[in-house]
Amino acid sequence: MAVKHNQFAALELMVDGYFGKDPTRSTQAEITVRQAIDQVRGQQNSLMEKFEAIPKEIPIISPATQWAQSVRDVFLRVKFATRTDSPACLEISELVHDLKEQMVKVSALCRNDKKFLRYVLELPLDNPINVDKSTVEVESVGRLLIKLEKLDETYWKSLWPSDFLKPKNLSLGWEMQGRYDEELKKKFPDLHDKEESSEGKGVFSIPEKPYVPSDLEEDAEEVEPD
Repeated sequence: MAVKHNQFAALELMVDGYFGKDPTRSTQAEITVRQAIDQVRGQQNSLMEKFEAIPKEIPIISPATQWAQSVRDVFLRVKFATRTDSPACLEISELVHDLKEQMVKVSALCRNDKKFLRYVLELPLDNPINVDKSTVEVESVGRLLIKLEKLDETYWKSLWPSDFLKPKNLSLGWEMQGRYDEELKKKFPDLHDKEESSEGKGVFSIPEKPYVPSDLEEDAEEVEPD
């Protein structure tokens, strides 16, 4: 009873003053105390499990996304992580994606140990796409490849409208874009000459807007999957 009522000081006095002098009784007392401690620990664990089962408010953040374009298509590589150089979440559920003529929506729930993050991408497009011929493919765990077919073979100067405040982890994928630079140069030679990057890495001049991360995104850096 003393263990169950957290009367540990009294138990210590009994061990030092009584059971310590009677080895026979101390053995039985030790068994009884251990059983009581195990019972209390089990009750504590059960209580904490009940708290953990209560639905919590889940942080919502943007997945790391890179894009590129060919003459015919626009490509989005979505990674369920807060940064492109971080590992993707390995335990994904509730994956939902929706393609509209000028909107891409993706969401997924990530579980990392007992912590949850909900990744949400809601990306308005600066140009319309052919929804029926666009696809979403799961590349590997925690990664998607979205192929958006353009309505016309045109060069997109920007993926998103000028009034869209883009997430900091949405950017041009230079390596992916490099696969299509040559076909773009052939199709749009004048545009390429005008829009060529000073870094010599691609054919894009993408408008950037300053981005101030939310408190949720800053907190999410601390629970990035290993």
